[in-house]
Amino acid sequence: MRVGIIILLSLFISSVGFAETSILVKQATILGESITVGQGAEIVQSRIKADKFLTSGNNYGDPSKGYYNDGGTTYIITYGPPKSGTGAYVVKQIEKVDKQEKPAVPSVSQSTVTPSLAPLTRDTVVAARRKYRVKVVSFDASQEFGTEFPYSDHVRLRVTNGSALALPTLTVLTKRFDGTGRMIGSSRNPGIPVADLKPGQSAEVDYYPRGHLPGVKKITVEVEALISPEEAKFFKELP
Repeated sequence: MRVGIIILLSLFISSVGFAETSILVKQATILGESITVGQGAEIVQSRIKADKFLTSGNNYGDPSKGYYNDGGTTYIITYGPPKSGTGAYVVKQIEKVDKQEKPAVPSVSQSTVTPSLAPLTRDTVVAARRKYRVKVVSFDASQEFGTEFPYSDHVRLRVTNGSALALPTLTVLTKRFDGTGRMIGSSRNPGIPVADLKPGQSAEVDYYPRGHLPGVKKITVEVEALISPEEAKFFKELP
């Protein structure tokens, strides 16, 4: 099994005043022990005890997950067979989940109606999309990310909301180029959850665009200004 895809701008907001942020990391220090992706599962499990352990199936090759609490942080480690498919289990993925307090949600009498609460139309979404900006901070196209074909690349993006409202999702076009500068592939899947990115705000997110290809030397990401009727089905933010 390969590293699972997690889109990282997913902030789970509730009225109880807590938010969770989830991020994939290649290494972590858990309860004083250094853990890295690819490390032997038996070595990790002999050093730290899981608070909870789940197996997704009953056959060899099925991934399993260990949950480890370290202070206010929860780590979820996915174990599975090595890339060859045979041999002792290794650490396939490390997910870091932080719980952070957030300000209480104001009462109705204290809050004001923002443009993002207004019903979205196709025209308002298209106009808002044109004011979003994305910039590639870094990328990793050297390995396959994901659990099923088509696999993904890892792109660290800086997203800026220059519009007057917050879209639920932002669909971007990811282009891949080889060493000669020739474009060898592109994709729009999946969309980036941006509901929590308010007007005027920027954030760096870990994005996993589908369509991994060998030989990729450059990746660009853009917000398309024009959307044809034939391509509209790929844009989840369109009402």
